Amino acid sequence: MDNKRPVWVLSRLAMASVIALGCALADPAQAVLVSPVSVSLIAPGGIVGVPGDIDMTDTVSTASGITVGDASQIGSTYMLPGESILFSGNSILLHVAAGAQLGNGDLVTGYQGFGGQHARYAFDGLAVVGQTIVGANILPLAGVLGGTGGGLAGPGKVSFNLDELTFIDPGTGTSNAFGDFRIDLVLLPVPEPAGWAMSLAGLAALRLFLRRGAA
Repeated sequence: MDNKRPVWVLSRLAMASVIALGCALADPAQAVLVSPVSVSLIAPGGIVGVPGDIDMTDTVSTASGITVGDASQIGSTYMLPGESILFSGNSILLHVAAGAQLGNGDLVTGYQGFGGQHARYAFDGLAVVGQTIVGANILPLAGVLGGTGGGLAGPGKVSFNLDELTFIDPGTGTSNAFGDFRIDLVLLPVPEPAGWAMSLAGLAALRLFLRRGAA
């Protein structure tokens, strides 16, 4: 009596492994940043007309973010009216104002880099349950002529360069010149152990199926 499993059984096991792996890697219905998050304002060259190193960090809730005049150092000290840093799902939303106009007419934030270091917002401690952050896409939404430098700077870290931005002039200089940006975190789901086990079992069955087919 032939005790070998029928080919269709092995084929279905292989198919099950593919389905299990797909389920294990499927995006969750909702990906939300874990609170709190560390936000730093770094400007090694200070501000246009006011040289000096700026380096301050706030630990904030993802539910509230940072807004002008709040309890944070950044919001209460350096943000201009209307500016904000907010969090939505696995995205960071920035509303950034022009703070200076250069001699060539460019509207800029006013924050300056120095010694090869950009003036920037730095986000640290970013995490989404069940996910690994593998990238960050910076999308200009409105009010910007150029400069969207930055991106993933390390595990759980994202930078957004402030000294590269130029804004659209609304006809009133720096007044009411804003840029809106969204930083979308690129996530790779971390499969549950059960999902990996089923996938490995299915792949083993597929290997056996291929070996028997070759024979």
